[in-house]
Amino acid sequence: MRVAIVHGYFLHDSGSGIYVQELARALVHLGHEVTLVCQERAPERCDFIDSAYELDATNTSLTRVYEAPRPLPGSCRLVRPDTGGELLVYAEGDFPAFGRAHVRAYQGATREKWERYIDRNVAALRTVFSEWPPDLVLAQHIIMQPYIVAAALEGRAPYMVTEHGSALNFSVRANDDLVPYALNGLAGATRIAAVSHDACDDLIAWASEHSLSIAEKTVALPPGINSRLFKPAASRESALAALLKRVELPDDFSLTAEHDVIAFASSLRTTKGIQHAIAAMPIVSQLRGRPVRFLVAGSGPASGALERLAALIEVGDGEGAKVLVEADSALQSPPEWGEIVQGASPADGDVSVAFLGQLEHERLAAVFATSDICVSPSVFPEAAALVNVEALAAGAVPVASYHSGMTDLDDLLASSLHDARFDGLVPGPGFTRRLAEMIAHVLDSYPTRAPEFRQRMHRLAMSRYPAWEETAREYVAMAGKKP
Repeated sequence: MRVAIVHGYFLHDSGSGIYVQELARALVHLGHEVTLVCQERAPERCDFIDSAYELDATNTSLTRVYEAPRPLPGSCRLVRPDTGGELLVYAEGDFPAFGRAHVRAYQGATREKWERYIDRNVAALRTVFSEWPPDLVLAQHIIMQPYIVAAALEGRAPYMVTEHGSALNFSVRANDDLVPYALNGLAGATRIAAVSHDACDDLIAWASEHSLSIAEKTVALPPGINSRLFKPAASRESALAALLKRVELPDDFSLTAEHDVIAFASSLRTTKGIQHAIAAMPIVSQLRGRPVRFLVAGSGPASGALERLAALIEVGDGEGAKVLVEADSALQSPPEWGEIVQGASPADGDVSVAFLGQLEHERLAAVFATSDICVSPSVFPEAAALVNVEALAAGAVPVASYHSGMTDLDDLLASSLHDARFDGLVPGPGFTRRLAEMIAHVLDSYPTRAPEFRQRMHRLAMSRYPAWEETAREYVAMAGKKP
């Protein structure tokens, strides 16, 4: 089958990007011809992409810029539209190849900018679809890709929509003028996939509020697992050796097999709640009576502020940390989550935080294989938590806020381990303290370093979440089914 995937962004810097990357790889391994339309600049980083093309300034002429024949059952060409140097996103931040002044969130951009962006991308897709006519198009997010795909296809092929959460929660719900674009794209789709059961129910309810019925054609389709990468190590020592070989740690950061190791992997922005996790680390150390090492993988607009917060927490300057949080919006949570820094000063404890930057998947797998726990203390709705699933497959125990799309995995852990505390990190006051207590509880209650336990976590992940090839097969199967 000839499958076009229209993503619009990059393949290594977000959950949706990883989702698209893994889905495209799986389709290629199943023998399909994939045309991947996005802004990725480094096709050589993807072992399934065999050619790449750029569109000219009018989006009417294609130039091949990369070729690397792959001995795979299928093929994948990457095509990059020309957006006129502008990028519209859901959450603002730094994006490679686009100057900060040329990146705007949809919800804060003008209609004129939306329409200009749409026109350029529609022109690009018309060129792409003319050159490589698709049998099926997979449009990512609910704006603007589905709207653009519908306009470019003009009914010549079916398209499906995958909702990842960011577009709805950050953009469409923040600006009512975006609603018609989302409804138009959803209405024309033959099927709609959401990445968790909560996200599925949420999208159906939102569409119904706007008089669009999509329940019959909308399904929950959880992300897959790359079990080749995300698997337990033979021992804690071998995991640490692999980590030190693949990931550059700060010069002053000590890490041994005896430390409690906590990981965080996501965009560094206030909505992800990492400010609570940093403030919780000394409390964990005090409760455990042991040193704690916190590995932070990711980049984002709050990077600098979080590093300043971590520096104060590490030296026990709680008062300075509180002042910093109060003065910097990049560190603040909605008030209902309570104070970030609990009490006048952090609890005494041996804490060290390492900011690792954005890590490609191979290196992130080494982080998870070394960690006891992966935390996702989000203070904003999440459609799913792909990194938590990957961490579980690597043997680490996910500890996540209990709300929105993260409840699926929380509930799985609660039922499988017969431990209701996994469902306890609900929104509310004192979140930092409750997060610390949950981390300490997991470390006290489970042999998180034991290879047998980590293999058990891996099997649990694989029992609930599919391999990416199964996810890809489901997309192809849905294309032939009437809702």
